[in-house]
Amino acid sequence: SNKRIMSKVIFFGSYGHRDIGDDAHLLATISVIRKEKPETEVTVLTYDPEIYQRRYSLKTDYGLLFNKLNKRSNNFLKQLNYLILFPQPLLGVLIFKYLKVNIIISKQIRSILKHISSADIIIASGGRMVSEDFKKSVITYIYFTVLAKILNKQVIYLGQSVGPFYTKLFKFFCGWILNLTKVITVRDQKSKDNLSELRVNRPFIRLTGDSGMLLPPADEKSIKSIFDKEQILTDRPLIGISVRKWIYPRDRNPKQRHSTYIKVLAETADRMIDRFHVRIIFVSTMTSELDDDRRTAVEIFNLMKFKSYAKVIMGEYTAEEIKGIIGLMDMFIGTRLHSLIFATTMNVPTICISYTFKNEEYMKLIGQENLVCKIDQINVGQMNQLINQAWKARQIIRSNLAVKVKAIQEQVAESLESIVNQFI
Repeated sequence: SNKRIMSKVIFFGSYGHRDIGDDAHLLATISVIRKEKPETEVTVLTYDPEIYQRRYSLKTDYGLLFNKLNKRSNNFLKQLNYLILFPQPLLGVLIFKYLKVNIIISKQIRSILKHISSADIIIASGGRMVSEDFKKSVITYIYFTVLAKILNKQVIYLGQSVGPFYTKLFKFFCGWILNLTKVITVRDQKSKDNLSELRVNRPFIRLTGDSGMLLPPADEKSIKSIFDKEQILTDRPLIGISVRKWIYPRDRNPKQRHSTYIKVLAETADRMIDRFHVRIIFVSTMTSELDDDRRTAVEIFNLMKFKSYAKVIMGEYTAEEIKGIIGLMDMFIGTRLHSLIFATTMNVPTICISYTFKNEEYMKLIGQENLVCKIDQINVGQMNQLINQAWKARQIIRSNLAVKVKAIQEQVAESLESIVNQFI
C-alpha cells in the first residue's frame, strides 16, 4: 500500500475558552509545524470552533466530550450529565476497537473519535493542564490521552507547566497518565523537577520554554485602529495592567484576598497617574464567560479616583493584536503569564504579580526576578517600590530585555523545530 506522505496532527487542549495565552501557544506551534513540515494537516479540537475559524482561519471541530450545561443548571443535573456521558466514549472506543461495532449515539463524540483514529499524532498543548489548581482541565486531558492510547496513537504534551499538586492520589494519577505519552516539553525548570517527583520517566522530556514567545504582534496600523476604536489617547505615557480573578486554592478567605488585590491595584494606578502623569490601560488576555478579566478590571476602575486617565479595553481581539497593544506600553504590570510574555517580548519593562510558580520561573528566565510580587502578599508599599524601581530604570530594562529575550526566543524556536522534526 502506498504510504501517505501527509501526516495528520490533532491539537486538543483548553481551546475555545477565549484564553489568548492558549491561542498564542497554539498559533506559534502550528506556525513552526507548517514551516518545518508544510505537508502536515492540522486540526484543532476546541469548545468554540467558530471563533478559531474566524479569528485565525484554522481547521477546527468540537473538542467537547461532555455536553455544555449552562452555568445555572443545578449540580444534580451536572453530575447526572457526567455520569451518563463519561463512560460513553471509553466503552465506545473499546467496543469499536475489539468488536468493530459503533455504539456511540452522540454525534459530537463520534466525530472526536473519528478525528483521533485518523490522526498520526495527538498534541496536547497549552499550559494549565497538569495541575491540581485546574482539576477539570486535567480530567479532560487524561480522558483524551487514554482514548488516544486505546487507539494506539502517539500523544505529545507540548509547553507544559507541571504542578502544583497537593494530594498523593492526584500526583499518582498525573504521573501514570504522563507516562503514557511519547514526548513532554515543559516551559520551566520547576516543571521538569515536578516530573521527576511524579516518576515520569518513559517519555522523551525536554525543557523548551513557552512557544507563545514566538508569536509576532499585529502590524502597527491595525493597533492604531484599535486605539481609535477603544478611544485610547496617547498624549501621555501609557502603563498597561493585566489582571485576573484568582481562586487562591489553599486559602481560607479567597474573597478577602481578591478584595485586597483590587484595592491595592486601584490605589497603585491612581498613584502612577498622579506621580508619573501617565494613562492606565487595562488589557485582558482571558475573556471567557466563566473567567473574564475585564470584570476584574472594571472592579478596579470603579475604585479609582482618576478615572478620566484610565481605560478598560472592552473589545475582543486576536492574540497578535493583544500583543501589539501591550507592545505600545511604556511599562506593564501583569498577572497572567502570557500578558508577561507579550510585554517582555516587546521589550516593555514589566512587573509581575505572581499567582503561581510559572510566572516566577518566567521572570527568572528573562533576568527580571527582582520585579515580582506574590498575589497573596500584595500590598501598596511593595507595589510602589517595584513601580518606582522599574520606572526609574525603564530605559536600561528595555535594552536588557532586547538582548536577553531575543536569545531565549532563538532557543525556544530551535528546540520546538527539533521536536517537530524528530517526532511529528
